[in-house]
Amino acid sequence: MLATIVIPIFNIDIYRYRNLMYILEYTSRCNYAVIVAEQANAPTTLNLDRFPHVTHHVLNKKTHIFHKTWLINKIIKYVHTQYMWVVDCDFFMNFDQLQISDSILNQYKFIQPYYYSRDLTYKQTLELHQSKEPHVDCTRPELLQSRLVNIYGALSFIFDISSFVDIGAMNESYIGWGYEDYDLFFRVHGNNDSANYYINKETHGYHMYHDVPLDKETYAAENYKVLESHGYNLQNVNTILKNHYYPDWSFE
Repeated sequence: MLATIVIPIFNIDIYRYRNLMYILEYTSRCNYAVIVAEQANAPTTLNLDRFPHVTHHVLNKKTHIFHKTWLINKIIKYVHTQYMWVVDCDFFMNFDQLQISDSILNQYKFIQPYYYSRDLTYKQTLELHQSKEPHVDCTRPELLQSRLVNIYGALSFIFDISSFVDIGAMNESYIGWGYEDYDLFFRVHGNNDSANYYINKETHGYHMYHDVPLDKETYAAENYKVLESHGYNLQNVNTILKNHYYPDWSFE
């Protein structure tokens, strides 16, 4: 076993809870260790006893804001495999597509599934979770988009832990939601280098519908200022993606 799946959570609503249960049900059939990493400012009410393959760690931080960067960095000490695979519980994908081979894991230090930035609607999310064996059918026209926009996202990514630590791990200057994933993307690529980075184009995932905190946009705006303070912007992401991964795509 080379990889441990880590699912960071904080005050999840019913939609993300359903997706969390789907992920845990599915991973019970796979050869992965799974850690649910919960940031809590109050005693947890999450009961995962029916999933013996899952370890539940609750890390207390007295704040009403999700510090995802802090949580991911803190949970590393509980991971005992070479690779750590972070999966957000609002990321819906067909796990059949995500049997990452050992050869790919050994060849690259950072791996990302292909990610459609289009949000699933409430109806689509409900359909997927009500089906007996939910999966993402990427041929459904209502789920496809005509252009590639912000294809990179930290909804799901896999990294070699030692390499991740070497580049500074997650930047905890980012608070709440927004742009912490882009910061990591730039630091992984360094001088526009993609040698250690792999986008698995055989896999697909979607950001699913869920309730959005009222203060999300405030934190996103502040986080974008942090991103710019490091000399990064979203156009830089598109340039790297077009140069190394998607030369035929037209970015807008």
